[in-house]
Amino acid sequence: MASEYAPGTPSGTGGPAGARAAEDSCGDGRKTPAAAAGSVPCALEASRKSPSGPAGVPEPPAGPEAAPQPAAKEAPAPPSCAENGPGADPEPGGETVHGGEPGVCGMKAEAGGIPRKAGKNGKRRLVRMLLLIVGVVAGLAVLSVCGGSLYLRSARFGALPQGERLARIERSPNWRDGEFRNLEPARDTSAESPRGRFDFFFRGDRTAPKDPLPVVETDLKNLPDGEFVWFGHSNFLIVLGGRTFLVDPVFAGGISPIPFAVKTYGGTHSYGPEDLPDRIDYVLLSHDHHDHVDHKTLKAIMPRVGKVVCGLGVGAHLERWGYPPEKIVEGDWGDVFEPEEGVRIAVETARHFSGRGLKWNQSLWASFVVEAGGKRLFYSGDGGYGRHFAALGTKWGGFDLAFLEDGQYDLGWRDIHLSPEETVQAALDLNAKGTVPVHNSKYSISYHDWDDPLVRARKAARDRGVNLMTPLMGERVKVAGEDREFPAWWEGRE
Repeated sequence: MASEYAPGTPSGTGGPAGARAAEDSCGDGRKTPAAAAGSVPCALEASRKSPSGPAGVPEPPAGPEAAPQPAAKEAPAPPSCAENGPGADPEPGGETVHGGEPGVCGMKAEAGGIPRKAGKNGKRRLVRMLLLIVGVVAGLAVLSVCGGSLYLRSARFGALPQGERLARIERSPNWRDGEFRNLEPARDTSAESPRGRFDFFFRGDRTAPKDPLPVVETDLKNLPDGEFVWFGHSNFLIVLGGRTFLVDPVFAGGISPIPFAVKTYGGTHSYGPEDLPDRIDYVLLSHDHHDHVDHKTLKAIMPRVGKVVCGLGVGAHLERWGYPPEKIVEGDWGDVFEPEEGVRIAVETARHFSGRGLKWNQSLWASFVVEAGGKRLFYSGDGGYGRHFAALGTKWGGFDLAFLEDGQYDLGWRDIHLSPEETVQAALDLNAKGTVPVHNSKYSISYHDWDDPLVRARKAARDRGVNLMTPLMGERVKVAGEDREFPAWWEGRE
């Protein structure tokens, strides 16, 4: 490429003629070979040394022998890359494009005037970009962990037992090695199945009903003595002996601590705390899982509640939600309370587990026996089948009515939830005159069809002569145990 500093000067010519042509007189008797492309000719060197003459144009040498020389143009010094930003060193073999021309410092001109990044600087930018991405991802991860930690400390998760409450728990025969234990071993074996904990992705399309389920509207504030109303799942209201009992109250559109994860079936979120009686004498809480203990519901009804009866440790949640200690009655398995004449409430055995956050089994799960108005009722809470059903049937001499778990079961959960056939067997063990299957028809926590608990329990009850009572949600039913055929309201619904 011809030197831009001395246009027309041959560069790199070979042979003697080329050598002569490649010499130039410096005007002082010296002969200087013309430099290769890119060096400075003597004329230009002289112009740089002499202060006279127009800037960049050398004066002609003195003497008649000097041949006129074409004026050599000095290219303007390229602007410093410091003026145009960092990273402007030209790549060897390429031309650096500066601020006055298309492109930016640190970029090489290619054919067509399109700049491209210099190799070294492109790598630097790539590294910086990767470091930025890694930093953003790491920051988001830290925020997620911190946010999750803060969320787990929010009010809805309640509190763990401390102080005298914890000391009482540690004296319980059912507390061992830092947690409550079942009388019979209970394991979640779902991880041992071929699909394991990926069962969620194999759920059928009937785990929830496609259409809203029927719900009866009832004036709960004037519910007659000796009747009950079931709200779906394990939530029901009983009036017995002039006293009002509310069991596992959850009046919310969902039960999961993760928003929108487990929502109620269509039509089943028809009642709210405002519909309940003005006076709720007793609230029974079987255990602290979110589908049985809803902190918003409990806070809403607190002014109307007389006493809350629950297992050991559950009171810690209630106190965090504003319940005064005098309203809380915590019991161990086998404890019997007589809060007033004509009312007895017993905390009895169940085979399950507990926990609202990351630490499990810090509060006790339980079943209940209620005696009032000359009737004796049993509520199983959640739990798998075991010897305790027959033991309780013998201990209490049978029951007028039993509310037994029937739903959200799985083969891997056989130790901690009843199957429909086991629900019927438990009713026989308890010697119950009437049985209401609960823990169904409102949420999908397991993977079976939403109506499977009712279909199978109805068949098993007929086969074994058990009086199974399957009312509509919101329907008034007599506690005495109505010996009538309840319609299969779930049939024909998808």
